[in-house]
Amino acid sequence: MIMSDSSKKIEVIVDRVLRSLEESKEDIISIVDNAEKELNDIKNELESIKVRVNTIIDEVEELEKRDRSARYRLMVISKDFNRYGEEDIKNAYDEAKDIQIKLMMKKQEEKILIENRNELERRLKKQDELLERARHLYKNVDIAFKFLRDSLNNINTQLVNFQNREELIFHVLRAQEDERQKMERDLHDGPVQDIANLLYKVEICQRLINKDIGQALEELEGLKKAIKQCIKDLRGIIYELKPHGLSELGFISALKTYISDFEMETGINTEMMVFGIETRLDDEIEIALFRIAQECLSNIKKHSRAKNACVRCEFTSSGVSLVIEDDGVGFDTDIVNNPIKGHYGLLGIRERVALLQGRCDINSSSNGTKISINIPLYDGEFKNGEN
Repeated sequence: MIMSDSSKKIEVIVDRVLRSLEESKEDIISIVDNAEKELNDIKNELESIKVRVNTIIDEVEELEKRDRSARYRLMVISKDFNRYGEEDIKNAYDEAKDIQIKLMMKKQEEKILIENRNELERRLKKQDELLERARHLYKNVDIAFKFLRDSLNNINTQLVNFQNREELIFHVLRAQEDERQKMERDLHDGPVQDIANLLYKVEICQRLINKDIGQALEELEGLKKAIKQCIKDLRGIIYELKPHGLSELGFISALKTYISDFEMETGINTEMMVFGIETRLDDEIEIALFRIAQECLSNIKKHSRAKNACVRCEFTSSGVSLVIEDDGVGFDTDIVNNPIKGHYGLLGIRERVALLQGRCDINSSSNGTKISINIPLYDGEFKNGEN
């Protein structure tokens, strides 16, 4: 089908987009990791330089003290020639000069270290800002990735649902055509043939009525039985089209009658329970609920191998619920989302419930199956009431 091909193409596109986004996330993670590593390296280097700067500052302060002391001693010696000789003056001068050279070199070293420290602090600030932007980018990409992933998966899911609905529509149209053909056969092989036979019997009675009244009465008795059977067959066909009493007596009465006939036909012990105050619903809702129950019971008959079944209906101020359970062998509930060709009953149930804006829960195991339907009420009226 076209929709199936489109779904496959969309799956490929979704996979490519998500893979590309995943690769982008990995690239950003790598950038963040590298930025964090470089930031830590700068921090460690900065801490080391700070320690060296503090050491140099202490050394400069100590040399400045020694420098002041050496200059003061040189000044004292230079003024007192009587006490100090030329050798003392030379030694004091050399010592003061040596301290000044060391002080100048330490100050130069201090200046370079401070410049390096300031540069590292600027780099640290920029790297921290870069890391923050990278983290923010990763966060946004991650949010976008999750959003796109969910959105793309949702698109793909919707396409699958559209495909299922398309197949369901074809199934419904095919079922309608099959139903018309079945009705045609039932009418032709049943009532039409019976009416033809009735006409033939009427002609026989007309011939016998003046010749043999007793034989004529027997034929009339047979005619009477044939008419009753014809009426019964016609009622059966009419019941299949719309269950007797559904419009007049309501959903519950019609369902009770159907369950009674179902129990007699299948031998499956089927219990019907009603809770709350029984309320007449819109025709659309009652027909939908009846057809849902009919489909569920049909599935129980065909597939479940159940011995017991139960149908519960509850009326509340917020809506109406319908629960159908059995103790059969169960089935794989994945068939609801991915129906096998020719098996659209459960999908049809969900579609009916969705049209009524209700909820459908299907649970099945080897111990049996439970299908729960909830149709909501709004402001005392069923949501579909105005339709």
